Amino acid sequence: MDGNANFMLADLGGILVSSCVFPLFLLPPGYVLGWLADLFGFRRRRPVARLLLSLVLSISVSPILIYLIHRSLGLQAVWSAYGAVWIACAAILIRERRTRVTPIPKACDWITFTVVSTWLAIVALSLVDVQYGDRVFFSFALNVDYTKHIAVTGALARTGIPPVNPSFHPGYRLELFYYYFWFMICSLVDRCGGALVTARGAVLGGTLWSGLGLMAAVALAVG
Repeated sequence: MDGNANFMLADLGGILVSSCVFPLFLLPPGYVLGWLADLFGFRRRRPVARLLLSLVLSISVSPILIYLIHRSLGLQAVWSAYGAVWIACAAILIRERRTRVTPIPKACDWITFTVVSTWLAIVALSLVDVQYGDRVFFSFALNVDYTKHIAVTGALARTGIPPVNPSFHPGYRLELFYYYFWFMICSLVDRCGGALVTARGAVLGGTLWSGLGLMAAVALAVG
């Protein structure tokens, strides 16, 4: 093991950077769709509710659209589609800022923010490998399914859709038929993050955002 390496800090850095990149892929698509179609009364909702609904809508429709666009037109078309969505989202936000009064956050909003932030910190620390001196204690969570998740995300980033099987090579390239829709978004985060985000960092950061998506769905269902 490299004595100068700190694997815990590397994991935490990867999670932090990828978590900051994920909103580009998990908020604008749902926001644009919700606003244009006024789904569930989107335009009349408070900003916090809009963010929750944007996250749920993006997680629901983005993997399908990424798959169909990539298979039909290629990766460059996927990036072009996201570019158009980002421009549309910015235009909507500018228009809304001019016509709406920003509401003052309620006490429950701050409580929710504190609870969610605490949960994110706990999850992040439970996913990373803990290093103490020259000893590394591997995360139990990563030893279960995450090895496969990271390998599939890396394959998607390298080889596109459908990805080449990263675990089995019988002398020729074999396409992967196992489910990988969520990991398509992780692979885009991996590509967008450049050298700062690896497939491992993207999958770990994606875990936090998938948890936020579940929270958002529950909040919208009971709200």
